[in-house]
Amino acid sequence: MTERMSSPFPWALPGTAFAVLVLARLTTALTWGWSAAGKLPWNDYGWLRDAVVISKYHTGLPGWSVVADALLANFAVVAPLVLLWETYLFLTLALGFMTRLNGLLATLWAGVMVLLSWSIPKRGVHIPEGFPVPIGGWFWLLGPIVLFPLVAASASGRLWGLDGRLRPAWLKAGGWRARAARWM
Repeated sequence: MTERMSSPFPWALPGTAFAVLVLARLTTALTWGWSAAGKLPWNDYGWLRDAVVISKYHTGLPGWSVVADALLANFAVVAPLVLLWETYLFLTLALGFMTRLNGLLATLWAGVMVLLSWSIPKRGVHIPEGFPVPIGGWFWLLGPIVLFPLVAASASGRLWGLDGRLRPAWLKAGGWRARAARWM
């Protein structure tokens, strides 16, 4: 039982205390599920186009307007890829598959979202006609940004997830599977 939950991180806790990290993993999964559900194709990918247009005018990153123009010009390709990526993060974190890797990727993706949306205005700032201001701004990302690194470092998929089921067999198999299992 201890081999199943072992971790190179000394603070990764076994047993009941480790279940708190599993709940953090499931919370992050639901965050990405909620984000992906807001970008479904039958809703014209939700608020994604609006967010890119608003960030084009208000994000202070040098050169972002050129990137935003490229995203908007190729929106038919970009939007499904964003939906697919966030659905991938949702499913892998919910199922507890490769939680360290996917927790790290979720942290990086949320960091990109925070970086690009930090300057998006709240109420009272002029926005081009017809573009709604996201209610509540982008502060919802700050909580998950704290949870995602915990998920990435904890390997919480070993307790309640596919990592715990696959790891023993992958360690015995050797090769690339054993290397992947050590990082699970």
